[in-house]
Amino acid sequence: MITGQTSNVPFAPQPSSFAALAGPATPSSRGSKPQRVYQNLPVPRQAGFSLIEVLVAAVLLAIGLVGLSLMMMQSVEGTVAARNQTLAAMEASSLAELILMNPGSLGHFVNPVNYDSDCLSPSGCDTEQWAAGNLARWQSAIASSLADARGLVCFDASPNDGDITDPACDQAGAPVVKVFWTGMQHAGSSSARLQRLALPVNL
Repeated sequence: MITGQTSNVPFAPQPSSFAALAGPATPSSRGSKPQRVYQNLPVPRQAGFSLIEVLVAAVLLAIGLVGLSLMMMQSVEGTVAARNQTLAAMEASSLAELILMNPGSLGHFVNPVNYDSDCLSPSGCDTEQWAAGNLARWQSAIASSLADARGLVCFDASPNDGDITDPACDQAGAPVVKVFWTGMQHAGSSSARLQRLALPVNL
């Protein structure tokens, strides 16, 4: 009679996908049970900036800085122009008020004579000397405040003309105080711009 026999061979499970990545088994230093040494898994590639991307960013930054510098130059130019215009208006007003204080001296401001530097008031010298001295001091003041400045008093029917070398007074209109000076050089321009201010003297 034949009897069945049971097998003593243990069930061997199929290797998993994780175990398939493992390397060969190595004996353990603590026992006879083998240990598996796992291989290094692939590291994902890290993203970064290429050289072309860096160059493009540098060019865009340079363009932005150039635009910012131009805006700053225009702002400074506008500030200086406003300051010069204010100074010229103040100086012209001061001379006009001086003429209004002594209307009879107008002709001496238009055609000044040589003056004595000690003449500071009409009572200390004649009207001609007083007018010529005040005009000379006024011209010195605007020359120290504005670039290439020139100022004068004349009769002009079209006061908004002329320049530093030729004030273009036609001697046919009302009395006017004219001030000429050179403004700042514009960005991209090779020459500075002429500035003028004309203030009528209402006698």
